[in-house]
Amino acid sequence: YDTTRAALQEAVTAANGYLESTDQGGSKDSGSRYTYYTARIPAENYRSFLTAAGEAGNVTSLNESAQDSFRMCSISWKATPARCG
Repeated sequence: YDTTRAALQEAVTAANGYLESTDQGGSKDSGSRYTYYTARIPAENYRSFLTAAGEAGNVTSLNESAQDSFRMCSISWKATPARCG
């Protein structure tokens, strides 16, 4: 879980984007930890960001919108019990 979360944050940074909001919840003991990110990514880096985010973990939903030269991406992911460490 922590490794995947760090990889998603690195993908945002590598794309010259930023996290607009973050929501984390669940518990390690129950195996239901989750994180919701809303990231703003420059349009020219958006596809490479999506590739990196997809490789980082188990993305459960993706909502996209565009504003100015940025794309907004809301990513939800949930760690499975085997990945909750």
